[in-house]
Amino acid sequence: MRNDEQLVDDEVASTESALADTSKELYDAIGPSAVLDWGFRIGLKFEPCTPCEMTTPSIGKICAVCWTVREKAQT
Repeated sequence: MRNDEQLVDDEVASTESALADTSKELYDAIGPSAVLDWGFRIGLKFEPCTPCEMTTPSIGKICAVCWTVREKAQT
């Protein structure tokens, strides 16, 4: 039997997977501007993305536009 933490982790992974699928569909159908608009409308966190050279929505640690893993910010 899974504990509460495992159930939450599974739900987060499922949600992130669904969000990633949606972002890829939007990108393929319309382009990066659609992903940016969508990310803003649904309240995704925006962070700097080095490959995109701009601030883009995040899905977990992944850029929702180019799907690369974000590097941790240097302080």
